[in-house]
Amino acid sequence: MVAGLSSAVSPTPVPSPVITIVQPQDSPLFWATLATALGGLVVAITAIAIALDWPRQRLKGAELSASIHEGAPDRHLITTYVPGDSSDPDEDLIDQVTAYYCRLRIENRAPGKFGRLEANNVEVQLIRLWTLHDGARDQLDPVFLPIRLIWAHVHGPVRDRILPGLYNHADLFRIITGNKGRPWLQFLTEVSPNPFPTGEIPNIKPPGKYRLEIAVAASNAKTRFYDVKIKWSGDFDPRDAAAMENAVTIEVTPATAKSSGSSTSK
Repeated sequence: MVAGLSSAVSPTPVPSPVITIVQPQDSPLFWATLATALGGLVVAITAIAIALDWPRQRLKGAELSASIHEGAPDRHLITTYVPGDSSDPDEDLIDQVTAYYCRLRIENRAPGKFGRLEANNVEVQLIRLWTLHDGARDQLDPVFLPIRLIWAHVHGPVRDRILPGLYNHADLFRIITGNKGRPWLQFLTEVSPNPFPTGEIPNIKPPGKYRLEIAVAASNAKTRFYDVKIKWSGDFDPRDAAAMENAVTIEVTPATAKSSGSSTSK
């Protein structure tokens, strides 16, 4: 008997089942969970911002500026009192003299669309003083100290508040003369510095041209920096305010990165 090839029939292939994979983003539950998580994150960020008072400070924060105007009350002659000269140490003398006062106008910006907060604990600090020379490099004054100015009338270095849209005066300097008849420029700082070994007093300067760097700051406002250019011819007339306006020129401008601290600006 001849063996033949197997005549067994191969089984019919069974079709593979169709499996549908549902992606997470196609699931309503996924989107609901994502929305809940994002909502919780937004609520948390909002709560932190409110706790830190960020929205109010951002939209309504105090904004300070410095300027000076011609004439009174920014610039005018004032009768003031200074210690008198006496050979007797037990004799307390007070002399009445006239001085030419120059004051900075420190203003809190007027309310905007969202209102404005009052500026708290406002200070004006002197930073550096440069002596300006025509046709030569400006020179940093080595006999100068970074001290705060005093506020007019209250005579302290810190103003408790400046309301929106209002300003207060910070005393910048005065031109005054003593018994010897020679006038000098005196920056009105919170303390009177002791003389340097050379005999020079840091806040008292002779006639000349200067660039003063100052900062205006508050506990709830951004610190602003300014350059104050001062030119004094040396003339002093205690009876003529108009003559003093011609003898003294002052220009206040916002400081720039290029000019601040530069030894070459003119």
